[in-house]
Amino acid sequence: MQPSESEIQRQYRVLKMMIDMHSMCFDRLTRLALTIDVLLLAGSVLFCATAFASDEVLSYLGLEPATSRLLISIAAICAFLVSLISLRTGWKEKAALHRDAREKLTTALSEFRRVRRGDKSWPTEHLSALHDRYWTEMDSVANIPSRSFLGLKAKYARKKELSRWLDNNPCCPVWIARIRLFGRDLCHRHKDPPSSKS
Repeated sequence: MQPSESEIQRQYRVLKMMIDMHSMCFDRLTRLALTIDVLLLAGSVLFCATAFASDEVLSYLGLEPATSRLLISIAAICAFLVSLISLRTGWKEKAALHRDAREKLTTALSEFRRVRRGDKSWPTEHLSALHDRYWTEMDSVANIPSRSFLGLKAKYARKKELSRWLDNNPCCPVWIARIRLFGRDLCHRHKDPPSSKS
């Protein structure tokens, strides 16, 4: 059965959201992996620089030899622990999965945009192909962790709203726009979503 145009419109919106979500996951995991690498490198450098230093060199630097040896041992243990964390978390590998997902979904989104008409509708003859492409790519990419999904969705919605605000107020500093939007939504009277009837 051929999908409806409203379903293709929904898939188009989901693709844009998922691309942003995977980008956020990639950026966060890349930062975490970089932090681990820097800590590991710093601990290794400290250990290598001081492990073979003589007591005279340590005393010249104003360090008690016994205290220095203790610090060296702690640095070695910390470097070992950081390396275990890096192996256990696999942040680099997870970041690569999200990068690949972003690239695949971006390619699918470009296909949606290529056949989209100027009135933001799609030709009937392309609906089935777009629907199949959507599910092919969505089924082949890494999942967004369920514990992070709502937070990422909220961040994406804030980004869209901030972008719209800045379009109309280009001279407003971004941090002021964030505060204004936060205050507006915080003071706004929210309505509960309509409950589904059984």
